[in-house]
Amino acid sequence: MKRQKFKYPGDAAMEMFLLKHQCPTPFHVVRMRFLGEIASPDLAVSPMKTIESFWPKGLPEFEDEGQLKPFVETLLGLWNRMSRHQNGVLVKLVKPRRLRDWSDTAATCRTRAEEIRDGFLVGLRGSGEPAFLPEAIVEAISGLEEIASLFEETGSRIEGPERDEDELSLEDHRLLLEDRTKVIETLLTEIVKLSTKLRQASIEAMADLDDETPLH
Repeated sequence: MKRQKFKYPGDAAMEMFLLKHQCPTPFHVVRMRFLGEIASPDLAVSPMKTIESFWPKGLPEFEDEGQLKPFVETLLGLWNRMSRHQNGVLVKLVKPRRLRDWSDTAATCRTRAEEIRDGFLVGLRGSGEPAFLPEAIVEAISGLEEIASLFEETGSRIEGPERDEDELSLEDHRLLLEDRTKVIETLLTEIVKLSTKLRQASIEAMADLDDETPLH
């Protein structure tokens, strides 16, 4: 089925859109949760289910469908944009703020952890762990979880008395963030690539089964 085209307003406009509608889920998590569900091998992926998860207490109320329609289409514009990664486009995380001080560095560490755990992995797993995943995807997910833990630990240490014990400068941490960000982006890209092939194989197998099913 041909994907419907919904205009994506851009990252800055999407952030403002989420704020306008009092979305409790931050933009960096929203986009990665979309990607997680897109990367799921489950054939019954639903962008509406993911959209609803951004407002755990219920979607914003609208007077009529005329207001609801552009709301949904704006979010579907982001869904479609994240779907491009199924075609081999390199996954990119949100651009971090300028690391002017330790507070900025700690905040960026937490953002990276949230992108992985609250975003991608929540979207990938949906209501539970997928029934079957190839070993390569399982290993990539394990790598992501390990990096998320490292980011959380680093963020806490930076703001605590342990920071001086590390003997790492602000520049050292900036380089580490850049390096780990590239590792995350590579792992995410590989997961999407593998899951896309897995989903396509499932679709083809179902089609072959339908063709060979005898009529009664």
